[in-house]
Amino acid sequence: MAKPGVNVVMLGPPGAGKGTQATRLARHYDVPKVSTGDILRESAAAGTALAKIATASPRDLRDGLADAGLWAPVFKKPSLIELPLQPIREAIRREHKVRIAYVNETGVATERIVWPIALAFLDKVQMMAAWCELRNGFRHFRADRISQFTSLRLRYPTRRVALVKQWRTEQKIRMSPSV
Repeated sequence: MAKPGVNVVMLGPPGAGKGTQATRLARHYDVPKVSTGDILRESAAAGTALAKIATASPRDLRDGLADAGLWAPVFKKPSLIELPLQPIREAIRREHKVRIAYVNETGVATERIVWPIALAFLDKVQMMAAWCELRNGFRHFRADRISQFTSLRLRYPTRRVALVKQWRTEQKIRMSPSV
């Protein structure tokens, strides 16, 4: 059974283990790892705006820029299906059930009713975390694999905050006290 993807942001000083843990999580959930340090090096090589910011910054700030939450990724390939993210965000805000048509990584199409609770932005994909009525559990859906999205305008029976708490517990996601 494929492992679901999650959005995890790790902050910490250099050498704290962010890269090691990110590599493990990326391998476990089969999602790309995003590293600000790698992005900065790639940006410098590509001559992007972030590289210009780094070049114009004082050395002490430039050295810490790789650990900051400033990202300017270079997207190489557009998603296969162009689904506007606004309907997903609206369904999350309103705590509405939605019907989706979804095509998995092997090309198998399914239709499901889900309760979206979060939208994660990864390097090259956006992921929707949701309670899936078909599977009776939390699942993660790549937005570019959702071919149809229809709000049912029905509130899901459990508040989103409770679902997010349950999802974090099941996924073993710990949030730092400052988040």
